[in-house]
Amino acid sequence: MQGWTQTTCLSVRQLRIKKEERKKKRLTNADDVKSTEGTWRIRWDKETIRRYKEKTNKNIFVETQQEETIEEKWTNLKKMVHEAMVKKRVNTTRREMVHKDWWDKECTRKKRSVKRLYKKWRVEKLDRGRYLEERRNLKTLLEQKRKEKRAMEEELKNIKNGAEELLEYTDKEKIQPNRKGISEEREEGEQPKLQLNEEEIEKAIKRMKRNKATGIDGIPMEAWMYGGGSVKRKLVDLLKHIWREGELPEDWKTSIIVPLHKRGDEEKVENYRGISLLCSAYKIYAEVLRCRLKREVDLKDLLPESQAGFRGGWATADNIFVLDHLVQRVDKEGKKDKLYALFVDLKRHLTRWKESNCGRS
Repeated sequence: MQGWTQTTCLSVRQLRIKKEERKKKRLTNADDVKSTEGTWRIRWDKETIRRYKEKTNKNIFVETQQEETIEEKWTNLKKMVHEAMVKKRVNTTRREMVHKDWWDKECTRKKRSVKRLYKKWRVEKLDRGRYLEERRNLKTLLEQKRKEKRAMEEELKNIKNGAEELLEYTDKEKIQPNRKGISEEREEGEQPKLQLNEEEIEKAIKRMKRNKATGIDGIPMEAWMYGGGSVKRKLVDLLKHIWREGELPEDWKTSIIVPLHKRGDEEKVENYRGISLLCSAYKIYAEVLRCRLKREVDLKDLLPESQAGFRGGWATADNIFVLDHLVQRVDKEGKKDKLYALFVDLKRHLTRWKESNCGRS
């Protein structure tokens, strides 16, 4: 009896030691544990952002006396950003999600409940259906928390930029009455080439989204968002040079096309849609051009009122509302006039038109 008691106490002690070791291992930073298997990835937490800003604020970008080409500027900037970005050893384990900023007490309680049901099912061979149901509920909860966090970040971002947008709108309304008279006096070839400025580039960077796949350059958007003064000055200088010369670096002309399954049979090509992964710096330049084009289109009223798709503040549902109003008006007034509505599948017709033109040529 005495031997059994000593053996039992020894086993409990061993379990406690193992539990403490597992706890210490979880709390230890992945960078400090060299024996732990993992992959080196670019991480954007508070510590890595601070270190990245320190590196990009230093005078690591040496000014050259001779004028560089666009390709040379982009190659040097890309190399310097890659050297400044901080990589950490990441272990793809279940414990990684605990360190997410959207993780709260509700997620912890739900996960513990799933663990208890799992142990009960493995030991007593009971309640397997309930365990699977709770595990599905846990996944749903985590996905919901993740989406809520991202939505809150976007909302805060919009609130932060709200004052600037309001100021832009106010200035636009003040300039609007006189803009048409000025544009009428100008001839087509007389409009000046306005150079890019640092302010509009900075605004374009703020409108970009985080946590997106990188293009062929391997530089995430966070590198430009969190970059120090040196890297931003180099980026602004590069974009201005591109604007003056009208040329793009070779990397910006290449995209990585990734097929994503939409629905239905995975063996059918039509059930996939392709997305193009572009260079993050090119996205910033394209956003600057988009804002300039939108501003000119709005000021000159180039789009008709019937154009509802692909416009900010508009939706295709507006045209549906107009059509419904016309139908009700004709029906209510009891007129003999007929209302005709034409629906065209442009995708199919344009495809056939291209095929027929190719055949003729």
